[in-house]
Amino acid sequence: MISSRRLYAHPFCFLWLAFLSVLLPAQTPSPAPAPASASETGKFRLHKFEQAIGEETYTITRDGGTLTLKSDFAFTDRWTKVPLTATLKAADDYTPQSFTIQGKTSRMSGIDSSVEISGSSATVHQGNSQGDSKDSRTVAVPATFFTIAGYSPVAMQMALVRYWRAHGSPAHLTALPSGELQIQDRGGETIFVYCEHSNPLLSTA
Repeated sequence: MISSRRLYAHPFCFLWLAFLSVLLPAQTPSPAPAPASASETGKFRLHKFEQAIGEETYTITRDGGTLTLKSDFAFTDRWTKVPLTATLKAADDYTPQSFTIQGKTSRMSGIDSSVEISGSSATVHQGNSQGDSKDSRTVAVPATFFTIAGYSPVAMQMALVRYWRAHGSPAHLTALPSGELQIQDRGGETIFVYCEHSNPLLSTA
């Protein structure tokens, strides 16, 4: 499946283009257990002020009832590299089991945080950069929550929306390491696809 989307993220006003999502065909069943393999891969091209400045690639692998999303996000802003990596382990319905994020979210902002879910509690380690001391605490896990830390990487926002849809589109979600999330419908878009004779072939809203 190939799709194109535009996403706008604040405060840096990035224009995210060229989202490529590839679903690999299911493997042929065999008597021996098949090793975990990439079931989804994708790429976001990162833009700022209409200029391409980097890209993010992600993979989602499945093993039994667990999925692992890994994202590698990097761009260059005013000759400064801004790399970021994140890993989410979750159940099939995207309920988080663990989350780590390390690197930079802007030229001057770093992050080094993790969340580990164990039953009804979560252990949170929250820091600004590798090597710095971290704020560590244990918190109760609410009924609906998701692990995400800011606007990037985009793949985590994608996983958030999948979790939100799988859990009945709740009005509010608790964010871990910190914060609260609210997803709202802010409008619609209609796309028309034309054949070579300019006759409407497909429309979606």
